[in-house]
Amino acid sequence: MKFPNLNSDDGNVLIEAVGFTLASASLLLVGGLQIFEAQQTVMELSSLARNTMRSVAIDPDLDWNAALEFQQRQLPFFADKEVDFQVRCLDRCLAATKVLELKLMLDGYTADAYGAIGE
Repeated sequence: MKFPNLNSDDGNVLIEAVGFTLASASLLLVGGLQIFEAQQTVMELSSLARNTMRSVAIDPDLDWNAALEFQQRQLPFFADKEVDFQVRCLDRCLAATKVLELKLMLDGYTADAYGAIGE
């Protein structure tokens, strides 16, 4: 019985190719999952911004904090997260009907919603 010579380079290319392929595939998988998570966060944040703006548009006397907290409770994604927000008047700020921008911020992501609030 003849044993293979351990100093030989035969077969190393195959082992290196398989190792490189596995490493590349795992990096692509991790990168894809991170992109998916970022996209999900942005879409959920955008949905939260639109729903909060609609709530205040329907009832202009509603407090922004209360509207945002209520909408956060409706979406399980935001159950334990703290979302910051800014409200800014864009047009006709002294008129009965105002055009407002709501900006939500979470972990470096932002989402905007626009609405006309008034009587």
